[in-house]
Amino acid sequence: FRYYIAPWWKGLGNRTRHHLARPPCWKPRCLFLQSAARSVSVLQLHLIGYVNYSIMVTSCCVSGCKSASHDRKKNKLEHGITFHRFPAWRHNQGELVSDITKSRRLAWVAAVRRPNITFHSIPVSMRVCCLHFHSGKPAYEMYTSHPDWAPSLHLGHTEVKPTNTAQYERRESRKRPKTESKPVVDETVIDDPGDLIPPVETPPPEDEPDQRPMTECDFCQLRRDEINRLLEENRALKCELSRRKLDEHFLKDDHVKVKYYTGLPHFEVLMGLLARVEPYMTQRSKILSPFQMLFLTLVRLRLNLPMQHIAHIFSVERTTA
Repeated sequence: FRYYIAPWWKGLGNRTRHHLARPPCWKPRCLFLQSAARSVSVLQLHLIGYVNYSIMVTSCCVSGCKSASHDRKKNKLEHGITFHRFPAWRHNQGELVSDITKSRRLAWVAAVRRPNITFHSIPVSMRVCCLHFHSGKPAYEMYTSHPDWAPSLHLGHTEVKPTNTAQYERRESRKRPKTESKPVVDETVIDDPGDLIPPVETPPPEDEPDQRPMTECDFCQLRRDEINRLLEENRALKCELSRRKLDEHFLKDDHVKVKYYTGLPHFEVLMGLLARVEPYMTQRSKILSPFQMLFLTLVRLRLNLPMQHIAHIFSVERTTA
């Protein structure tokens, strides 16, 4: 009524509204009420259809799997089945994380094996239900040996074999530290204390490697180390780039370079010359700064280098130089 009838009612004139509200006889009034009731019924049907159409039904993309979040009548199913997205390839978080997430995404694509799902093209609506995992959900991405690192159950084909959970449990039990078993002491009375043999403690072997399983905190530490390494590498590359750009940092605090390339005695003289001539530089370049334009001109006058060579060392086109 608010969106359909009210605007139509307001658009009528006062005389028309008065005539419709108080018709001269009962028959037009009944026709008007029937028409209004019919309009409201049609509006309700449209709204119900819109609501049913707007419900997003989530289904499993594995071949032969009929799991869905709603039935055919768009009613929510309370069956406890969860749906999981395909893992993303995080290629910008270090080499270790990039390799692991890339391998996992490839494993999921190979497990589902659908023609419209590739590594670089996975529709947003594609999900894998919990029935294809041993524990009912995907494992942590860094646990590459976990059976639920990728779906392996009821895939509709035999190319990917189901993972062995017993083998994984045996491997994890070997990684756990073994608890020392306490010796069972007989409660019988011993007359001669000399018969007791003192227990010999065997020291643990020192050359045995630490078989403690890596936890999530260990992976976080590895990720932080990788991030710090990348930041240090980024700073080093920025310094190297600034030295190759032939800007102020290239000549700063180096009077020998200033003398050789420009013929001026000191870097301060060069900066003073730049302050004098910069207001008269009418043609500004988007690639070269005012300092680089002055430096290029002085190098050309000082060393008489060819323009092609100057354009090469400044990494610009010959027309720009």
